[in-house]
Amino acid sequence: MAKKSFGLVMLVVVLAFGLSLTSCAHYVTRNGIVTPVGAFTSASIIEGRPVIASYQIIFGLFTVGYDDFLRATEGQDIDIIDNNIIGIIRTIRAVQRSGAE
Repeated sequence: MAKKSFGLVMLVVVLAFGLSLTSCAHYVTRNGIVTPVGAFTSASIIEGRPVIASYQIIFGLFTVGYDDFLRATEGQDIDIIDNNIIGIIRTIRAVQRSGAE
């Protein structure tokens, strides 16, 4: 019985670690309030909403396109989609806020 319990615990640990390495999209507003979506939420939640601007963070070290992102989003009513691919590349996209048409 102890071996079965240990095996189950190990399976849970391996699955939890594996899930932490997957890509995910988090949906937040520009002022930083996180809305409730899960780690497996697809970035397709913005389908039909035009992307106003985006920038990337590579390896958590390099930011590409942030200045253009700030200029393009200034004064706009936007939502932010943060798509993280295994911690290697994060793409942050500004989309028109739902209902802001």
